[in-house]
Amino acid sequence: MVKSIILIILIGLAIGFSGCTGSKDVIPESKTMPEVGNSDSVKQPTPTIVQTLKRNPYDNQAPQAAIRSDCSNGLLKLQHQGGADLILSDVKIIIDQGKSNLTYEGSSINDKFIAGDTLIFTPPSNISLNGRTLNTGKITGEIYTHAGFITTMLYIPNGQQIAQMRCAVFP
Repeated sequence: MVKSIILIILIGLAIGFSGCTGSKDVIPESKTMPEVGNSDSVKQPTPTIVQTLKRNPYDNQAPQAAIRSDCSNGLLKLQHQGGADLILSDVKIIIDQGKSNLTYEGSSINDKFIAGDTLIFTPPSNISLNGRTLNTGKITGEIYTHAGFITTMLYIPNGQQIAQMRCAVFP
């Protein structure tokens, strides 16, 4: 009987020293605990939050927007009538006059074309958004006064058409 009690005690001690107790208080070696009495505090990592402009959640669809064109007084005006906000760096605007054309591709994600905004194209190759000249982006070609326009807006990420407008000029 005494031998079995001693055997049980020895087995208990062996299990205790081997670490096979199944306790969840065990700290993995990769994490260290600060020493008791140490005045240094342990800094927790702070999460990094990155905010980006919202783009179209549907990669296979162009944004839907109502765009109206007006070509009077030698200007081409595109007015955003409602629908999706357009980030100009995602938009390519092609103005075709038959023998001449102008292509505009925005480059700043800060330039947005939203409901109520007006883009004005002034011959030969000036572009403004709500009265502010757009100096960013790529402009190729020229347009001329006293001619009609076919204006196409394309969504650059997938090449789909956002809008196409015809504007005729009568003498």
